[in-house]
Amino acid sequence: ISLKSSTYPYFGIYTNYLGGGYIFEFMHGNSSEIISNLSALQESGWIDRRTRAIFIEMTTFNPNINLYAYFTILFELLPTGNMVKSIRIDPLNLFDVTQNMASIRVLANIIYLVFIIFFMIKELNKFRKSKPKLSYFKDFWSYVELSIIALSWASFAMYMYRLYAISEMLEKLKKYNANKLIRLQSIATWNESLAICLAFCTGLATFRFIKLLKLNRRVNVLTLTLRYAFSELVSFGIVFFLIYLSFVQFA
Repeated sequence: ISLKSSTYPYFGIYTNYLGGGYIFEFMHGNSSEIISNLSALQESGWIDRRTRAIFIEMTTFNPNINLYAYFTILFELLPTGNMVKSIRIDPLNLFDVTQNMASIRVLANIIYLVFIIFFMIKELNKFRKSKPKLSYFKDFWSYVELSIIALSWASFAMYMYRLYAISEMLEKLKKYNANKLIRLQSIATWNESLAICLAFCTGLATFRFIKLLKLNRRVNVLTLTLRYAFSELVSFGIVFFLIYLSFVQFA
């Protein structure tokens, strides 16, 4: 039993939890030992009136598909006496099965970084040639380019830290020899953050292709039409979403 816990903030349904708290580890054992431990916790008053949340964490591994799964089951005890239950499952593919796939992934990452550096140099030259300098920030596509570059470097930093966290986890597995709980919350959190950044990069990069469609006459006519009717479309959109959201809330 411990009061210290190196955990990341967890967002529950009722409120958010910053970490810490008392920990009881259920290690290897049969069902009778687990029931005995639960009975001991009940007799010692493990859960009392001051308890606000109960976390149940476990990790499973499927060697056939080389996939980890980190489970977090949360029971939130409300001041009213009710209980809110939620579960979160984070699948984690931490290792490359074959050396060829690892080499291809590293090569793709290097090519991606080369493109990002190229676009950084391109945007710096564009900013340097802008007269006046503030005119660069008046262009909408400049913000799209800067966002892609910033998110790409953030994704690279998260990817490198994720590799470091994985290597650190392997060292702990060798040191503890599977006799101590190895928590994967940090890896799951950084893995989710990396997926979010890559999703935004993909969305912005797809949106960037709209700029290339200006060369098409028909698409250019559509763009000019939308620009001409922009104010009317905004007014109609506000009224439409107000009515739609009112209908959804009523339903």
